Amino acid sequence: MNPTIKIAVAEDNHRALQLIETKLHRFEDLELVLTAENGQVLIQKLENFPELIDLVLMDIQMPVMDGIQATSRVKQLFPATKIMALTTFSDDEKLVNMILSGASGYLLKDISSEDLYKSILDVIQGGSSMSPSVAFKLLEYVKTAPRPVHSTSLELLTAREKEILELIKTGLQNKEIAEKLHISPQTVRKHLENIYDKLQVNNRVEAISKLG
Repeated sequence: MNPTIKIAVAEDNHRALQLIETKLHRFEDLELVLTAENGQVLIQKLENFPELIDLVLMDIQMPVMDGIQATSRVKQLFPATKIMALTTFSDDEKLVNMILSGASGYLLKDISSEDLYKSILDVIQGGSSMSPSVAFKLLEYVKTAPRPVHSTSLELLTAREKEILELIKTGLQNKEIAEKLHISPQTVRKHLENIYDKLQVNNRVEAISKLG
């Protein structure tokens, strides 16, 4: 049996929280260990929790401290904890700010239990996950708002790393890239780590933006 994945949920809407809990409780290897009604309460609970939380499902629109602020703070305090946005908002500004703050995924609340579970596993294993409509918006944003890097930075990448970066830009996830290139997902993740290090970025969005 797989190790239990410890999950926290930041959500200020009681009904929405109940629905999330119902989805998570369907899977034996997911354990909802704490909930919080806003980002500030989340951070307080994380600081007092005796174990490391594996993943936070983060709402964006919350009082006191919203999900974007909370994501940035959680990544500073607990860099190993993964964060996925779980929200009703899919506008460009919130999407990009969540990803740049350190979120590894961006899902809409109408996601099915099975797709939520698969997304959680992808992120825990080092990948990222987005609802299809969100992924499309992100790619469109990157295309229309390029932020090119100095060419010498891209020149540091190997041919394989450049190939993987181009595949990421098309929206493929780690597993799909691995299948396309006939390599293991672990190898893809290692290449991504090298890409991030060479381009001095922290996630896929920033890496893609360097292509210009």
